[in-house]
Amino acid sequence: ISVISKNPAGIGTFVNNDANVSFSFSGSSTPMTGAGTYGGLSVSSDFAKSGTGMNAMLDNASFVLVIPTFASHLKSLNMAVSYHNNLNIKRNLYYNDTFQTYDDYTVFRDFSDAQSLRVRSLDFNLSWNYDDSFYWGFTVGALHSWSRNDGYFYDYFPVQDGFELPVDFTALDRSIEMDGYGWNMKAGLIVRPASGNFRMGLSISTPTYYRQNQSYTDYLYALKGDPKDGEKYTQKTYFDQVTPWTINASIGYSGASNAIGLEYEYNAANSAYMAITNQRLYTQGDMHDYRSYSTLRAGYETNISKISLRMGYNYTFPKFRDDAYRYNGDTDFNNNRCDFEYENIRDSHTITAGFGYCSAPDAFGDQYYIDFAYMHGIQNSEFCVGEYSDDPMIGFRTNSHRVLVTFGMTF
Repeated sequence: ISVISKNPAGIGTFVNNDANVSFSFSGSSTPMTGAGTYGGLSVSSDFAKSGTGMNAMLDNASFVLVIPTFASHLKSLNMAVSYHNNLNIKRNLYYNDTFQTYDDYTVFRDFSDAQSLRVRSLDFNLSWNYDDSFYWGFTVGALHSWSRNDGYFYDYFPVQDGFELPVDFTALDRSIEMDGYGWNMKAGLIVRPASGNFRMGLSISTPTYYRQNQSYTDYLYALKGDPKDGEKYTQKTYFDQVTPWTINASIGYSGASNAIGLEYEYNAANSAYMAITNQRLYTQGDMHDYRSYSTLRAGYETNISKISLRMGYNYTFPKFRDDAYRYNGDTDFNNNRCDFEYENIRDSHTITAGFGYCSAPDAFGDQYYIDFAYMHGIQNSEFCVGEYSDDPMIGFRTNSHRVLVTFGMTF
């Protein structure tokens, strides 16, 4: 059913009504891959698992209605509605370093950020089946995004010669919460030649147009050596966020008991941008930092009696340019905030495996199925504290684990 958001024409291939619901269990960890010494800066990190739990989360609820047209070639008009959990990330990012100042004092820095990110969509689809050989469809999606960051950053001089007590250079506790809504549209087609075994698909997706509201709060205890005694700073703003245009091409083969599919997806970065209070940020984002990137997907399924076995692999190329960085000096939006850090997403891998069981048709022709899937994701990124201009980019790797359980019926 997830084809509703990749190639809407895929819903046109349904020949029976379908209803299903999925639940997921997930967890992650984010170890540092770039620990070491950088020009006298000794970098390390705590290793902590995060977001692991056995509480089931509703991941998907979908319904497909197949309406026969009784026309000579136009077989059916299909309608679908799908609620889908596009993204659900929980992780803890830790960073620690030690260095010597020019006058030979030891300095410690400590950073922690507990991150939560959710993106959910509600998709509405119309699609058609022409003679079981040509399918086309349209999807309109409404999306909701929410994120929360809670953490701290300390840059301090411990007790040493010249310091009877620890001295805070920069110290703060911080939280950032964002909440927003967006929409997008997709159109696609699938062609299946007369032999029926091969298919080719093509789809295009508009950018997702988001309106985000952000609430920023920090409690300053010291800034550049000046004590602040927990001084509170808040900022509320909204911004527009536009994601890339996306083109998806696919090819597949389905035999009597085996199926294989390949996909290529291209995201055009020159269509993506951010704007704060209707002022576009030309010094941040656009082609300055983003790059057009691609995703490759491959999947295989085999059927043995009522059991199906599946496996798949996804690879996404880096989304940021190698020299991308956060620019803090362009607007009042940045000048009074103490979130210097930034993270550039590099490449990512996803490996999947699963199996499913589908019952034989009952007296009414209905069938019931249950599917289990496991997804292991690896996302590489580079992180920079950003307090000083010569702070290095440090590698991190987020390992995610996810189990999906789906219950459904066709009728």
